Amino acid sequence: FITQVLAGANKRNMGVELGAQVKITPTLTASGLLSVGQYTYTNNPTVYFASDAVGTFRELDGNGNIVSRSYTNMGEATLKNYRQGGTPQEAYTLGLRYSSPKYWWLGATWNYFGHSFLDPSPVTRTARFYTNPNTPGVPYDNVTEEELARVLTPTKLPSAFFFNVNAGKSWMIGKYYVLISASVNNILNNRNYITGGFEQTRNVNYTDYANDYDSGNMVFAPKYWYNQGRSYFVNL
Repeated sequence: FITQVLAGANKRNMGVELGAQVKITPTLTASGLLSVGQYTYTNNPTVYFASDAVGTFRELDGNGNIVSRSYTNMGEATLKNYRQGGTPQEAYTLGLRYSSPKYWWLGATWNYFGHSFLDPSPVTRTARFYTNPNTPGVPYDNVTEEELARVLTPTKLPSAFFFNVNAGKSWMIGKYYVLISASVNNILNNRNYITGGFEQTRNVNYTDYANDYDSGNMVFAPKYWYNQGRSYFVNL
C-alpha cells in the first residue's frame, strides 16, 4: 500500500467546444455538440513514494548521511507531452427531437467518445526504472530510447459510441400538470467502453516489466473500469 505523489506537475488543457441547435420544421429539432481537446503534462515532475503501512524509508541526504523519512524521492518522472487521463479528448453528439403539438415528444442522440488515455504511471518513467541497481548509474542491458518508448507507450483506450432515446408526455388534469418522461441510455448495451483505470506499479524495473509486457498476457497489466451497459429511468 504505497502512494505515489507528484510534486510540481504542470498541465495544459487546450480545446474547443461548439454546440448548435436547428429547427428543421416547427416540430423537428436537430442538435449537435463537439468537444476536441489536447490535455497534456508540460514538464517532468518529481515523484515520491509514501506509506504509513511500510513505515519510514532510509536513504542518503545530499551530504551522504543516512536519514529516515516517511517518503522516498524516486526522482524526476519523464511525463512531458504525455496525455492526461480521466476524460475523452474528443466527444461528439448528434440528436433529433420531435415535439408534437399534442404535448408529447420523442428524441434520440448518437454520442461518440474517443482519444482517451490512462494517466501514465510516474515511477516507470523515472531513471530508477531503467537503471540496473547492481551497476549504479548504468542502464540495464538492451535499454535504449527506442526500447523504452516501446514498452512505455501511452495506454490509449478504444473509442466508442452510444445511442440514447427519450420520450415524454404531459397533460393538464383539472388544475394539475402531469408529466411522465422516460429515457434509455446506451440502448445497444455497449459494455466494452472503458471509462477509466490506471497503469499498475508492481514491476518498477525494466527487466521484470519488459518480460511481463512481452508475455502476451501481462500479470500486472493496467486496471480498467468498464461502462455499466444499458440503463433507464422513468419519471412521473
